[in-house]
Amino acid sequence: MEIDFLNSLQVGSKMDTKKLVSDLVSAEIYPKQSSIDKVKKETETHISGLGTLKSSMQTLLSNFQNLDDNREFNFSTISSNNSNVVSVETGSGVATEGNHSLVVSALAQSEILATNTFSSSSADQNNGSAADFVFTVNGTQHTVSLSAGAASLDKLAEGINEIKSTTGVTAQVVSTGTDQYRLLLEGTSGSTNDITINTDLGSTYASTAVTLTADNGIANGETVAIALDANTTITVTGSSTSNASDLAALFTAKSATTTGWDITNTAGVVTFTKNADYVTANSVDAQTAVSMANSAITITPVSPASASTVSMSASHSGAGNLGFDLNLSSNQLRAAQDASFTINGLAVTRSTNKITDIISGVTLNLNATSDTATNITINRDLDLAKTTIKSTVDAVNQFDSTLKKLSDSVDGDLANDSTVIQIKNKIKQLFYSESSKPGTNIKTMTDLGITYDKFGTLLVDDSKLDSAMASHFDEVKDFFSGGTDDHTDFDLEDKSAISGVTLSGGLNSADTATITIASGVTISVDGSAGTYDTAAKLAEAFAAQTASGYTITAIGDELIIKTTATGASVSELSPSINTVTTSGGGSATGTAVTFSANDNTAGSDGLTRGLAGDITTLLDEYLAYNGTLDFMQSQFDGFIEQAELDQSKLDERKESIEERYTKQFSAMNKVMEEMNALKEYLDQQLENLPNNNKD
Repeated sequence: MEIDFLNSLQVGSKMDTKKLVSDLVSAEIYPKQSSIDKVKKETETHISGLGTLKSSMQTLLSNFQNLDDNREFNFSTISSNNSNVVSVETGSGVATEGNHSLVVSALAQSEILATNTFSSSSADQNNGSAADFVFTVNGTQHTVSLSAGAASLDKLAEGINEIKSTTGVTAQVVSTGTDQYRLLLEGTSGSTNDITINTDLGSTYASTAVTLTADNGIANGETVAIALDANTTITVTGSSTSNASDLAALFTAKSATTTGWDITNTAGVVTFTKNADYVTANSVDAQTAVSMANSAITITPVSPASASTVSMSASHSGAGNLGFDLNLSSNQLRAAQDASFTINGLAVTRSTNKITDIISGVTLNLNATSDTATNITINRDLDLAKTTIKSTVDAVNQFDSTLKKLSDSVDGDLANDSTVIQIKNKIKQLFYSESSKPGTNIKTMTDLGITYDKFGTLLVDDSKLDSAMASHFDEVKDFFSGGTDDHTDFDLEDKSAISGVTLSGGLNSADTATITIASGVTISVDGSAGTYDTAAKLAEAFAAQTASGYTITAIGDELIIKTTATGASVSELSPSINTVTTSGGGSATGTAVTFSANDNTAGSDGLTRGLAGDITTLLDEYLAYNGTLDFMQSQFDGFIEQAELDQSKLDERKESIEERYTKQFSAMNKVMEEMNALKEYLDQQLENLPNNNKD
């Protein structure tokens, strides 16, 4: 508001026009301002109450989620008398009390293969050429392509690991010493997951020459054995001669029977050289071959010992290529195998050491082999089951108490809210009603000893609950969980069966096409009744037919056939909806009818979820995105937004009113100032009149 300068200077009307304007404005906007303030305050209270409701509902939901699946009732204590051999943990399903004896004879293990040793992990090992590394796991072949100049251990490991999710095989490069690297290939456990190398990086070994030098021959009956590689040993036996040439001749004579080696004799010096027939898979790298040759000569003398000195040396060229050789038996560090064990005398094999399907509700971890039996003991912990059920009852009582406070007609944050009352009544109704999976003895909460008192609070009769669980535990489990795991909202729907038939041609005018939907249910189109020369036209003609219990629609050349019944009726429509026949044989514009039918896409019948499952579903519906509570929040947010919009408009109006009153009072003050000035002038003139009797 503008400053009232006239009144500040003690001129004008001498009234406090600023306060007067403020009071007049406040009086004029008060009704609307009061209404806006009331809406905002009430809505903010509702939003606070909704937050409390959501929190309380989520707490209740988490409690019922402890009972809504079959596996949640695995209230068991499971123990192993030798966890070093077999350790145990809770598994899927409900464990039955009892004792089990296990003898572990073999652990499941994965295959591990290694390459040869290389001096560099990053250097190309294929003379600059591209290569494909191909291997098979469990009947499926996989290829890792190595580009030119990049056939290295690092690149091979990288390529194998890129397809790990498909193959189950991992690779890593390991340093085994200074400038020594090997690639390790490991699959998944189980005998069917062994790794077969189909195409490896080929080895082209250097031509290793092994030279034998003898200063004389050997005695009659003495033998000299030379190991040229891990699979080739040449042995000669001495005769009566003893000179070096004769000994050389004995070895040279072996050339014809020694595959892969050329044996030559030059002036008594024998040289062994690999030739084109050499089997590289039997060999080692050239460096190792030299070491072997220099230590591989064996002389077996006769008595008396008279063998002469025989020495041997080896050398190799720098040419050649050392391949990965992952397929060599010497490079298999560990073979894939299954776990083998007996349980209660029954022999069993599995591809993993984590066994989940032998004892219901129990997971066995095989850690070591042993000739001694390991005993697994399962006891049902009814106290834990009771505690869980009672905790859920307490949560219901707490939730009910929260709802009462929120809906209190006097000071509740959600006083008289219909949604709160609805939630309260629905949950209470579920507790009073039979479970959707009732048993013979356990049908309602009262059968468990859980009842409402006169104040609406749930009470638990401990002795009755103990008796129910001891005598009818499976019924208690089904009462809460429905006897199944991992429900979704989709499970609760009774779904129709749906099948699609795709037509691939039209119909001759003299033929009749018939589709058998189910036993005793067919639809037919007579070619003479119209022109059905395309699949789309024929589909439309089929869709015009009627079949009791089914709806038929056409989309292009596809027919969608759906059962009108749901639930148990889903079995009436099956993938055998594939009988299409033609009769007649006259010529017409259409072609013979052919088709393909997809599988029946019907879901399972509606599943019962038990009391906990039903309440969980109900709470999920309220808490879901765009659910009931979200809708309430949106409404409240809308009220706040509208109130803020109304406040903005009112503020504009207030400013306009203030401006109007200020102008009016400013004008009044100006008039009053002029009138006061005139008064002072007149007073002064009267004062100066002659004969003015001042007395």
